[in-house]
Amino acid sequence: ATFPLRRGKTKSPKDDEEDDTNVGEFKGAFRIYPIPDEVTDVSELPETMFTNLPSTDPIECTIRVYVVLATELQPQDPSGLADPYLIVSLGKKKYDEQDNFKPNTLNPVFGKMFEFKAEIPKVKDLKIQVMDYDYLSRDDLIGETVIDLEQRLLSRFHAHCGLQRTYFTSG
Repeated sequence: ATFPLRRGKTKSPKDDEEDDTNVGEFKGAFRIYPIPDEVTDVSELPETMFTNLPSTDPIECTIRVYVVLATELQPQDPSGLADPYLIVSLGKKKYDEQDNFKPNTLNPVFGKMFEFKAEIPKVKDLKIQVMDYDYLSRDDLIGETVIDLEQRLLSRFHAHCGLQRTYFTSG
């Protein structure tokens, strides 16, 4: 589970204001095991989920992000369409695809791959933004998502994804 780390007092959950006291996050698990009175030696206790923990050393990874398409984006232009492009970032590295915007569409086909080198958990938050290119004014944010790569790496489902080995072009 992930828990926010806050500086100072926390606000009531009823407050709708953005919490500016967040200083990080804690990832961990808690288990409470009662110890029977007759146990005098800790080595007699049964194994717990913390017996075989993964290494805490940073893991050097190559992360490839495949962005195929977006569907049903919110219109941002007076024409009822948008000119979407991508900004993909991980740590200090950022790919800005403003020069490759897709004109006048709400269902862009990007077909792009972005590659990053990172040490997880030092760098873990992959941010993907879909922006609307505007010729005369500031570009608008259509939407964004943040993917916790450490969570994906340590998940029991792991970070496996990809294309099928076989597929049919006829449907």
